Amino acid sequence: STTSWRRGAQTEDCVQVGGWAWNATRKKQAMWPRFWCHPEVGKTLKSCRICKDFHVTLWPALSYLEGMDVRARIEQLREELHAHNHRYYVLAQPVISDREFDALLQELSELEAAHPQFNDPTSPTMRVGGDLTDKFEKVAHKSPMLSLSNSYNAEEVGQWAERVEAGLAGEEVEFVIELKYDGVAISVWYEDGALVKALTRGDGTTGEDVRANVATIKTLPLKLHKGAPDPLEIRGEIFFPWPGFEALNEARREAGEPEFANPRNTAAGTLKLQDSAVVATRPLDCMMYNVDAETMTEMGILSHSEAVKAAGEWGFKTP
Repeated sequence: STTSWRRGAQTEDCVQVGGWAWNATRKKQAMWPRFWCHPEVGKTLKSCRICKDFHVTLWPALSYLEGMDVRARIEQLREELHAHNHRYYVLAQPVISDREFDALLQELSELEAAHPQFNDPTSPTMRVGGDLTDKFEKVAHKSPMLSLSNSYNAEEVGQWAERVEAGLAGEEVEFVIELKYDGVAISVWYEDGALVKALTRGDGTTGEDVRANVATIKTLPLKLHKGAPDPLEIRGEIFFPWPGFEALNEARREAGEPEFANPRNTAAGTLKLQDSAVVATRPLDCMMYNVDAETMTEMGILSHSEAVKAAGEWGFKTP
């Protein structure tokens, strides 16, 4: 048999198991909005008309439920939450409320705590951080990670364009103009569709792996969309949006702490913090746009613009 609880009170004929609802009498399942309430069997309600409250499941008390596989539910929740994160933070097109999202995330968190054998470093629950480190692993870049040169007049830009055309003699040259993000360069690596490394520029040849901190950035996918290349390296910029930066400084003023000088330096310093839980409290953002040349060749991508468009389809926030 199964046990159902709602904030300290037990019901007789109905049990909610996260996003699923199971009626022990009728032995039927329903998905959305996920609540079956006795005695109104057959009607889906967001709250019980008898108890006037939401059902809350205590997962440790539920070791087995007919027709429900725990691992499958965990994987389903992760897939749904990754999709909702992308819709909310990248596309700005949420399809569920914050409360509904939080309920799904809480369910996943409880399931993972009760079943640690199914833990996954790319789970949406990892966005909150929590890893402590006293050093970051140094990793060699697959190709040099160089910084951009500055130019302050049209003549220098013209000379650069001439060098580009000379280097591509006989080819049709197109130029792409993008905003320059005042942040920190990052190289992220994916294997089997999962985020495995996030390297700072370092000295251009070797960077530091700050994956635990970068994984807290909600606009960066922990799992890529289906159809993304494997493996994949993509580079971009992590930055601290002004509203979040100003709110952080306001909080520091109120606490009597010194203010940070500018968003760029704060973003760089944040990525090097030893506690990823602190990083998770700071609303860093990112834009990813530089797909590695090997991937472009393998996928038949012929231009930078095509690569940026493809990166958006793989789940990245792009210019």
